Amino acid sequence: MKLEQLVNKILSEVEPTPRKFTVEPGEVDPEARSVVSKVTYTPNFEKLLKDALQLESTSRAVMLQAEEDQEFEDIFKEIQYIKNRIRGHLRNNYRKEYEKMKGK
Repeated sequence: MKLEQLVNKILSEVEPTPRKFTVEPGEVDPEARSVVSKVTYTPNFEKLLKDALQLESTSRAVMLQAEEDQEFEDIFKEIQYIKNRIRGHLRNNYRKEYEKMKGK
């Protein structure tokens, strides 16, 4: 099974990613007794990195258990590369969000 096929199979069986958002309260409408707020959806970087780390961990375990199968080692190396790209991109381009994630 090629890496792309493996990723597609995993994605087809994974629950949808919960959406992160921020809420900016608006003005109070005294007639309707309500507040109109602005909801802004934000990318869920934390879940992306957490899932990448979990995939790396799982693929490492499989690679070690199936040590005679070189394909699992190759897949593990590709997953490590992708995880490092995600982490590096977050660290370089979304520094504030990355620092929050590291603090948890």
